[in-house]
Amino acid sequence: MPAQSPQLILDDPWLEPFEQVIRYRQERCYHALQLVGENYGNLSGFANLHHEQGLLLRDGKWLCKEWLPAAQEVSLIGDFNSWDSTAHPMRQDHQGCWHISLPESKLSLGSGYKVRVTGADGITRDRIPAL
Repeated sequence: MPAQSPQLILDDPWLEPFEQVIRYRQERCYHALQLVGENYGNLSGFANLHHEQGLLLRDGKWLCKEWLPAAQEVSLIGDFNSWDSTAHPMRQDHQGCWHISLPESKLSLGSGYKVRVTGADGITRDRIPAL
């Protein structure tokens, strides 16, 4: 077995027939970790993104942020704007997140809301955010 074999194979020689697959998966993992580091600082920063997604009340403002990288258009709709998709369009950032900020007085706890999404296929759908 060559010296440059992954430690996993050195530790368990029965995995030798799968060395190419293991190398491929390790390379993908290292590449993904590199992207996470570049975009989010570290794995912990990436894992805590759920604290930044959805509809959140922060510093007297409602912040809505949804990761929809393939969407063509996104808007925040709800009982606060009579479900009007033109009233509160969201903007996309360079990472594929759509966001909008509203004054605290615009919504109240218990308000009904959804995100209206025009997908890459051109079809418009309403979705209830995960958070």
